[in-house]
Amino acid sequence: EMAPLLKYVRGDAYTPEHWADLFRLLQIDKNISLEQLTFQTFLDKGTQIIESDQEIKNLNSRAQGEISIRDALAELEIWGAKAAFNLTDYSDCKGVNLKLIKDWKEILNAVGDHRSLLQSLKDSPFYPPFKDKAALWETRLADLDVCLAQLQTVQRKWIYLEPIFGRGSLPKEQSRFDAINNDFKQILFDVEKDDRVVS
Repeated sequence: EMAPLLKYVRGDAYTPEHWADLFRLLQIDKNISLEQLTFQTFLDKGTQIIESDQEIKNLNSRAQGEISIRDALAELEIWGAKAAFNLTDYSDCKGVNLKLIKDWKEILNAVGDHRSLLQSLKDSPFYPPFKDKAALWETRLADLDVCLAQLQTVQRKWIYLEPIFGRGSLPKEQSRFDAINNDFKQILFDVEKDDRVVS
């Protein structure tokens, strides 16, 4: 009767919290460390395993469900740490070398995919323990989506307007463009120094 239930106490997906819950269910002394846990420990708790079979199955299901969410959030953290802008050389009309951002579609798609992933995690019954961390990423990605879209628009317009103003074609608007030009170039220099998408 107990043998089929032993697969639920293996704890492949268990975190310390799950192990604590299992120890409580099986009335295992909490002073026993995981390293000291043996097969005999579980054999000695056979009665408790049989009596708590449904709770143990639920605990195992919860651990399996939570590991999927934990892995998805870990993948998001890795992407956040590694994602970098692809930059390309550009010389403005005065010969100043700059690095422009390229491959916008790739970056925006990655942000959109991660936003969709976070949205899908909410459907899981195991989501609540992760909602704070997920909410932080939701806010980050929403802000990033807006900023990237605006930066892409500004860069596109700047590429079009910079040669026009560089030749002095619109003197009445020159001072206004110069202010925007300086701000935009500063952003580009900052991106060149730190090309991480999430920084």
